[in-house]
Parts: sequence; C-alpha cells; structure tokens
Amino acid sequence: MTQRDSTVSLGFEWDFSNVVAILSVVIPLLAFVWEFGVAGRKRLGYRVQMDTPATGAGHAPSANVLAGMRVDTRSLNEPSFVLMRIENAGWVEIGESDYLAPTTNATGIWVTFPQRRVVGMAVTELSDPALRSFFITETRADDGSTETREASGFGHGEQDGAGLIKLPKVMLNKGAHYKVLAVLERKPGTSGDVPRPVFRAGVLGDGHNRWFRWLGWFARLKMARTEAHLFASRPALLGIALLTAAVLTQASLTLFWREDPPPLDCVDGTLHLHGSTAFARALEAAAEDYLDRCEGADVRIPLEDNPFKGSTEGVTELDQAGRETKVPVGEGLGDHLAFTDGLASDGHPRLIPRPVAFSVFSIVINKDAGARVPQLWVSSSARK
Repeated sequence: MTQRDSTVSLGFEWDFSNVVAILSVVIPLLAFVWEFGVAGRKRLGYRVQMDTPATGAGHAPSANVLAGMRVDTRSLNEPSFVLMRIENAGWVEIGESDYLAPTTNATGIWVTFPQRRVVGMAVTELSDPALRSFFITETRADDGSTETREASGFGHGEQDGAGLIKLPKVMLNKGAHYKVLAVLERKPGTSGDVPRPVFRAGVLGDGHNRWFRWLGWFARLKMARTEAHLFASRPALLGIALLTAAVLTQASLTLFWREDPPPLDCVDGTLHLHGSTAFARALEAAAEDYLDRCEGADVRIPLEDNPFKGSTEGVTELDQAGRETKVPVGEGLGDHLAFTDGLASDGHPRLIPRPVAFSVFSIVINKDAGARVPQLWVSSSARK
C-alpha cells in the first residue's frame, strides 16, 4: 500500500496531536536559547528602588526638615527622592564598547524625569570600589591640593523639558552593580502624578562576533527592567505560557478525545485487488477483516466494482497498472495485487510471481463405477 501524503520521511504524521507535542519541545528550547544565549548573555538591567516625594500630608512634623531643603537660597518645589540601581543581569561582562552610543560620547545611559528637574545626585553604592573611577576623577593642583570632579559622561541637566541624569559607560562584570541617589523637584505649572523615569540605553549583544552575526538586529538588546526577585524575562514568560497551553491541550486531547489507535501492523493507503474468481470469496473476507481490525487507519480496499473477473483479466490489469505508473521491470507495484490459479501467460515480463496458496482438490467416485484410485496418489495430494 502507499503511505499517506501527510506522512513524512521522519516517521510521524502532521496531525494536531503531533504538532502540539513538537511545540512542547520546540518552545522551551527557543525560550532557553533566547533567555541564556541571546538576551541573557549581555543584559544591562535597571531597577527604581525608590521614587517618593519628600513631603506629604501624612508625614510626621519631624519630616518638615525635608520640605525645607533649599537650593540657591530658595526652597525646593515638591522635592522627591529617586534611588536607581544599574546592574549587569547577564552572564558575561559588559564593556565600554558594548554600549549603543558613539565612541566619542562617554555617556552610556540616559534617564529622564518628565515634569521634574534634577537638583543633585550621588553614587551611593558600588559593588566594586574600582567602579568609582567611572564617576569621579581627581586632579592635583599646583599647591598640592586634590580637586574632585565628576567624570566625563556623568552628570545631570535637562533634555526636552525633562530632568536628565547621564550615566557613564561603566564596565560591569557578571553580577556587578551601582546605585545612584537623586534629589528632584517638581516643575512649576504641573499637577497630578508625575510620570515614571524613562531609561534609554542598549547593549550590543555580540553583533561584532562572527558567531553571532546571524542574530542581526536581534543582537541589539534594549535595557531591561529587573526586579528584586526576577523570575523570567517577558520572552521567557511568553514561552512558559505557550508551553503550558500546549501541555494542557495535549493532555485534554489524550483524556477526552482519545481514540483507540489501530494496530501497529496496519498500513495506511489503498490496495487494489484483481484476479481469479476462485479467490474472490476468501479475499473479500480477508479485506473486510483487515478493514475492521484497522479501523481508525486510513485504509482503502475498493471492492465495489467486483474486481475479480478472472485470472487472465486480473493479470492484464496488473500489467497495465505497472505500465501506467512506469514501474521498472523487476520492481513490484506496492498497491496492486492480482491472484491467479495458474501461471501468467506470455507477454507480461513486468509481473513478479509470488506463491500465496495451494489449491487442494478431493476426488469423489461412486463405488459402483468400478474405478480405482491408487492410495499413494490420494495421500500425496492430501499432503499438498
């Protein structure tokens, strides 16, 4: 018989259940590759650990000192504190050349605060003291004194009407971090809740590495917002959700739409039978038994047009089918069989003989006929 068109050379069929099973394997694989091979390789993360106003109606009277903060002899307008944590959330180091910024620009991260102005800031925590040199530079004057200044790329100002903090291209090893504490004030003429800070930065995943060039623009990774107890990134969460849906769908199909599979020896396809009328009853019974036993498989054995028309006709039809499909001489046609109770006539070189049964004959003779049958001949015939 011929295999179904949907059956592939790998030995499985593209039905819904198999597609779900394949997705159950592919989705976590892709999520793993993305999480640990692409996005998780170099991930510049940030976390706003605090963004709170310094004053409010519910504060104790002792908090008035916060409201009394001044700059340039004037009181701050609705001051607020922001504590930011910048970290390497990936598993390889981040170098200065990895930041998506011009090489001539020492700034790697821009943080804007809509409706607010940055009054002052300070780096409050360094995972490694060596990181201090990225923020502070010290110069020695002629009189021997030391002057401390903010390093290039580090500072604050204003951009498009919003407060701005610029952070330098800090080299961060795996797990390294630093924190920045900023004091801000609200701009006059604004009301309502202030918008959240906006971080702008990116890391080149490894686009300059020839092994990662196939990632193309995928290798350019945006700055990721991390949490104190990060479970997974958004792509990983999406993959987990799809995997869960696939598993639940497959389990539901198995439990509620399960069909008894056909036996393993059932072959899908169509089988055409031809040949001797002497074999008709036995073959029809065998075909019906096969169809009943292989219920659920895509099996067809056409018997409606009475294909058993005789040995000669059957052999001729088989030979004609082989010619139409252009089967080479010596190779059988897998979906056609012809049964004959004798040798095929000449002129059919394509046919391949296969003995499948022996016809057993019995001779019945009236004892009054006076004919005698040798016992040896009868016994030999019975053994056949």
